[in-house]
Amino acid sequence: MNFSFPVFLDLEGKRVLVAGGGFMAEEKVAKLLEAGARVVVQATELTPALQDLARRRVIEHRPAA
Repeated sequence: MNFSFPVFLDLEGKRVLVAGGGFMAEEKVAKLLEAGARVVVQATELTPALQDLARRRVIEHRPAA
């Protein structure tokens, strides 16, 4: 049984971890940045768009162990 639990959070200035650096992560990161979050992406590899954000210091990239 699938169940979605709606949550509303004020993420302005909050640090948020995104696990994975693929295309789904791109969508999540975009929405988190819109919400004002400070995004940390932990992944072995990043998509070109996420690499660009990390290079411009918009997000923080932590390589996966």
